[in-house]
Amino acid sequence: GEIKDGPSNLLMEEEKTYEFIEEMIKMCRECFSTSNIHVGMDECWNLGLGQYLAKHGLPKDRMSLFINHLKRVIDICHKYDFHPMVWGDMFFRLNNPGSGYYSKKKLSKEIINIVPKDVDVVYWDYYHDSKSDYEDMLLSNLDLPNKIIFAGGAWNWASYSPFSKIAVYRSKISLEVMLKHNVKDVMVTTWGDFGAECSNYTVLPCLACFSTFDYLGEYNEEEINSLLYAVTGETLKNMYLLDVSNEPNGENHISEYNCGRYYLYQDPLLGLFDKTVKPTFASKYASYLPLLDKAMKESKYYSYLYKNMYDLVNLLKDKVDLGVKLRKAYKDNNEEELIKLRDITLPLVIKELEEFEKSCYIRWHKDNSTFGYDVIDGRLGYLKNRLYTAKQLIDDYLNNKIDKIEELEQDILPYSTTQKDEEIFSGPWALGVSPCEI
Repeated sequence: GEIKDGPSNLLMEEEKTYEFIEEMIKMCRECFSTSNIHVGMDECWNLGLGQYLAKHGLPKDRMSLFINHLKRVIDICHKYDFHPMVWGDMFFRLNNPGSGYYSKKKLSKEIINIVPKDVDVVYWDYYHDSKSDYEDMLLSNLDLPNKIIFAGGAWNWASYSPFSKIAVYRSKISLEVMLKHNVKDVMVTTWGDFGAECSNYTVLPCLACFSTFDYLGEYNEEEINSLLYAVTGETLKNMYLLDVSNEPNGENHISEYNCGRYYLYQDPLLGLFDKTVKPTFASKYASYLPLLDKAMKESKYYSYLYKNMYDLVNLLKDKVDLGVKLRKAYKDNNEEELIKLRDITLPLVIKELEEFEKSCYIRWHKDNSTFGYDVIDGRLGYLKNRLYTAKQLIDDYLNNKIDKIEELEQDILPYSTTQKDEEIFSGPWALGVSPCEI
């Protein structure tokens, strides 16, 4: 469109852009009584490098371009009696190009002097596992004369499972740093990246953690559990079970390793992640099923969440090593095993997938409006078709209709050459299902 600079940001220095922004802020004033408004502006990767570049040439100073745009937006906010806050990452990204938000480089005095004073700056961080990382970044933010707000994260945006244990641990250490430096305003974020596959109600442990800090000024797991149970009827122990699709290595594995998502979606013929599958994964997934079943029966309000996770883990116990078994049987020319995979394993996996589809439908429509479910519906339908294709190819091969299964002729390569198997994080769905562009 004419007001887009690129895929991640609006076109700056374009009057139609500011007309559009004003209409949005005007609508917010009509809808809300608060005086506070968050104007976003994070992750403007291509700022000035898209349509702006085509219209005006390469910007001489991208920081000044960003600051001038921010000033225009602040003026619009003031016109409608809003006090704005803005994500703080672009000040750091533009201060140190190529090094990212969490670099150790402090903001320059020149940048500190040009940041508008009448906007609050939000330091967002939910990636680090040591207090020193949060403290270093907070101190860099506190170099600004602006009010600093901290935003943590509930980690419900990377798979069908949340990362509640990670979220609570990182909330603990980050909030301890905020208290130490007298940062009073904090928020917890819940995003919908990659299709909003995870229920928003899985963030309850993290919300209880933030609430307990607010009441007590310290981390207290017993109090967090008590608050969670009093308000929701759930326990930390049970709600942490919703993490398990990403824990085939064991319950205490702490990493944003969203393997449950890519083991679900990966094509058994292509096996993009098969190099990472260990022989123990299937049995580990199976061991979670009675725990999820018990939690499902104990839950007063959220049994559908446990049912959805039960169905996913029940599917993963049979699918996680399906590609490994298929390729081995093919390479070994083991006709008996191929027949078993065609006639027993693949039909079972398809049936379990259909059960998971049903609980996804129920869970989505209990939590959300219908919009967005088409994405999950399509992804699971794509997977089902590939399972049927695998079954058909095995049948064609066994009946000499084809002389080879080309996908299984290929040697499997590592998905990543820079990450350990237990550290691989896969984001966009298309990158986890095929090496081809979808």
